[in-house]
Amino acid sequence: MNSSAETVENLDEALQDISEKLLDLQQSVTQQQQTNKNQAVFNSFLKARLPFDFSTIYKGKIYFISKTVADFEIAYAASSCELYGGYLVEIDDEEELKFVSDFVSQTGKDVRYLTGLNDKTMEGYFEFYHSKKPMPSFLSLWNKCEPNSMVRVEVCTEIVGKLNDVTCGLPGKYVCQSQ
Repeated sequence: MNSSAETVENLDEALQDISEKLLDLQQSVTQQQQTNKNQAVFNSFLKARLPFDFSTIYKGKIYFISKTVADFEIAYAASSCELYGGYLVEIDDEEELKFVSDFVSQTGKDVRYLTGLNDKTMEGYFEFYHSKKPMPSFLSLWNKCEPNSMVRVEVCTEIVGKLNDVTCGLPGKYVCQSQ
């Protein structure tokens, strides 16, 4: 009979211990939910005040687009990207172009989205502003009949599905990336 009483007592102690752990766990979950809620409020606050719209992460990179339309000056745009830890977008392959193109389409279709790809140094030789790397010639990132470099005026590029060469100084938003 004594062993039955001991067993019941041991079970009561184990149940009490489990109940305390469950209560601690419930409190931790409640605290984490509050932390998540606070983080979401902070993120919304921050996002509303940053001058960029941000993408999801793609292959370790994040892309951001200026929120305001301005005359595109490549050096100013590059400085603005750098201020926020990035640089003007550099497209490495067709998959990345599709991702960035889809992102700019979600942001709006009524404006130009300008990149750092340009042929300011030498007509027909397109290189990225930040890295000075040439765009790989094997990639077919251009829209049909592009680049057409009308009378050496179109030295900057925009994303419209694929790439177009355009005149620098046109009003638009610029696309940055960060790793």
